[in-house]
Amino acid sequence: MNRLGGRILEATVDTNGTSMARQHAEPSPEGPARIVLVGRTGLDGVLAAPSTTELVRVRSGMDALGEVSSWKRGGAHAADEQVVVLGEAIDADPSLLRARRFVEALRRFDPEVRVLAVGRPLHDEGEGAEAFDGWLDIDDPVYSSRVLLQGQRNARSMPRERSTPVEVVAPELPPAAGDDGELVALLLDDKSIVPAAVDLASRRLGVPLRLQDVADAPAGPGRAPVPGIDGKVLFGPRATGEALEQAAAWLAGWMRLEARHKTLAMQASTDPLTGAWNRRFFDATLAEAIEHAGEARRDLSVLVFDIDDFKRYNDEHGHDAGDEILCEVVQLLQSVIRPSDKVCRIGGDEFAVIFDDPAGPREPASRHPTSVFDIAERFRALVREARFRKLADDAPGQLTISGGLATFPWDGLDGAALVRAADQRAIESKHHGKNAIELGPTGDRRG
Repeated sequence: MNRLGGRILEATVDTNGTSMARQHAEPSPEGPARIVLVGRTGLDGVLAAPSTTELVRVRSGMDALGEVSSWKRGGAHAADEQVVVLGEAIDADPSLLRARRFVEALRRFDPEVRVLAVGRPLHDEGEGAEAFDGWLDIDDPVYSSRVLLQGQRNARSMPRERSTPVEVVAPELPPAAGDDGELVALLLDDKSIVPAAVDLASRRLGVPLRLQDVADAPAGPGRAPVPGIDGKVLFGPRATGEALEQAAAWLAGWMRLEARHKTLAMQASTDPLTGAWNRRFFDATLAEAIEHAGEARRDLSVLVFDIDDFKRYNDEHGHDAGDEILCEVVQLLQSVIRPSDKVCRIGGDEFAVIFDDPAGPREPASRHPTSVFDIAERFRALVREARFRKLADDAPGQLTISGGLATFPWDGLDGAALVRAADQRAIESKHHGKNAIELGPTGDRRG
């Protein structure tokens, strides 16, 4: 990964209409935040851009998808613009079908990305003019630099000092760049992409391939280690060595991208201190769970609770003790809930649990929400009896929780209504002396 030098090229035109370039030391303040060059573009030695622009070179369309995705998810400013430059010739693809699908895949990750191609449009209007946001000319570096730095996907309307047809001789845009849309869709739906990727590689090579553990794959030819993926080989006894190695490298890139995507999704949905799900996850999951519960005509409950007098423990024992309490409370709760239930931290010391069991109760005699109330009670008792190391003489028996339980559809038809009902009952439990779980307006309460 390199940064471009702070040089710009200023065009002058002589009496014969020939474009010339002069170098200036001061960079232009305008321009994209990042330029991704895909394959051989011919622009590396002539491209001029501000020093604030980052230049990334990648070998394939798949690598470009990974770069665009990771940069956008890595905290890029909303106003920052990415530009992807395709250096592979598209002349062998008159319909531009693969190129269009590749552009669509890029914009799934970054809707504002600007995509440029090196060469010349195959048509002045219609399909060719619409495939990309602009075209670059390696024989006209001034014009190409201006197109790159124009910004905000308006390069197509830029006037050109001269127009010289350019015959670009380069490999055809690799199939990976155009056919990977199905993998992008699976990735965005949080579904495993590995089986589909292996199947896609098999179709491209025209031979069956399998992803196997090193120990399980037969010895001999037809094995290609998957780079960067320990213990995995791509096995295809009818594939040639070079083709199989290329397919394994392509597959490795997708597997790394999937792992990174899962890591980022997990980080975006969990509380870094306690490991519980966060408020964003709670709101989205509760809405989806209520929808499914309504369709299946089954109950669903929400428990909202906090730790009684938590501020006092923080003040007397320090924030380290407070953090320990929060973490251990979550661990205690996770020890009593069912696998399908979700523990979420929705505030400082405020938590919520989505009690949702799509498979139904394990015991035929179990009734909702009584069974959920029993779980909440076991948890409340565990907290009451727990020894929190950093509380010293204040444990056990001093730390308690107070909460309220609300059930769909009886207490509300959406997430906001259920949370309001559960929160109101948690307040009532405080008024009744704390260390209690309120179930409903009938006064069913234990403490």
